[in-house]
Amino acid sequence: AGPVGIAIGAVVAALGAMKAAVGLAVDAVKLVIDVSMKAVKVFGSLTAAVVAFGTAATVNFAKFESAFAQITTLLDDASGSPALESLSDQLRGLMTEFGVNMPTATKAMYDAISAGVSQVGVIGFLETSFKMAAGGAATAKHATDLLTSALNAFSTTGLTAQHASDVLFQTVKFGKTTITELASSFGQVGPIAAATGVTIEELGAAMAALTSTGLSSAEASTQISALLGNIMKPAKEGGAALKAYGITMKEMRKPSVGLAGILERFRAATNNGAEGFDRLQLKIRAAKAVIGLTNTGYDKFKESLEGTKDSTGAAEAAFSKMEETLVFKFNSIKQTAIDTFRAIGEQVAPAAKKGLNALGDFAENTRIEFKGLVSVIEDEFGSQIQAVMSTVFGNLSSGSGLVTVAISALSNALKATGQAIINFQSQIAQIVV
Repeated sequence: AGPVGIAIGAVVAALGAMKAAVGLAVDAVKLVIDVSMKAVKVFGSLTAAVVAFGTAATVNFAKFESAFAQITTLLDDASGSPALESLSDQLRGLMTEFGVNMPTATKAMYDAISAGVSQVGVIGFLETSFKMAAGGAATAKHATDLLTSALNAFSTTGLTAQHASDVLFQTVKFGKTTITELASSFGQVGPIAAATGVTIEELGAAMAALTSTGLSSAEASTQISALLGNIMKPAKEGGAALKAYGITMKEMRKPSVGLAGILERFRAATNNGAEGFDRLQLKIRAAKAVIGLTNTGYDKFKESLEGTKDSTGAAEAAFSKMEETLVFKFNSIKQTAIDTFRAIGEQVAPAAKKGLNALGDFAENTRIEFKGLVSVIEDEFGSQIQAVMSTVFGNLSSGSGLVTVAISALSNALKATGQAIINFQSQIAQIVV
């Protein structure tokens, strides 16, 4: 091989090496593209996950924000004020501490303020209410209902939520009732008890004694109400007999007498609730209450009264036992996690609101522009459009319009095409033959 052949061989070898290098480069580019696409997919998935997380957190915060906004409608402070921000933070703190979910907690605050609890005192009230719910195996709603009923009924006595909670826990302890049952029935008897001078301790003891005899809380409330009503407004003939034994509302209002002293006088008037009811002219349910509290349930009434009068710390003791349970701890951890999630949503919310405002502005501007476009079309072409539509629909109704003519022409064209095909087939047949 001469110099030319050697040169050609070198060129061929170089081209081969170049081809191999190009192949490697192509493979490398494919690898980079493949890795990049996978990275894009992973990044896209992560981005979607982050967006979904942020959206869910924002929605969670938005629900709390909406529920709390309803509470603020009952208050005088302006939206966004430091006082309301503090109230919101304190409520969320109670939710995590006691494991109470958002709908329940916000509803409890709303109900408490509606019932007359002040903005300054509502957090302390809810703390007592949530402890009562946990210690009494009740819902926050029932605990709140019961406490507000008690506070409203005995408002003139200076009753506090804490003392009411303690007395009511002793009522449950000494009777056969629950916080939930008391919540349903206390409103029936509390107001008349307070109006006739009966203390909450005496009322709790009477409820405990009657429910211990087998009565429901509702029936016990009804009987006590009937008895107090009979003392407040006795029958004409029975009033004199009751007065002879010192059984009057004036006497019952005396701190030295009270309901306990009146029951002692009923025992004297009825031989310990066994006879003599005819001359007292009591209503049936009032008489049943006297029998239950002066006969079969008298000892229980005295025992319960000692318990309700010495009730300090009863609610806290019950709560202390319940807060050590797994269920309570789990609920607290759960609400803490949810509130952390909600706090993230709170940070994202301003950007979300800005985006929604922009979207709203866009929708409104689009609506205005579209409305303007329609108006222009109506102004510029309205008469022409009406004329065309009138002609079209007029011709359609008469059967001799443009549409009918067009359909007729199309039909004729199809017929002509069909005839042409038949003629073509005939000519082909003649050739074949």
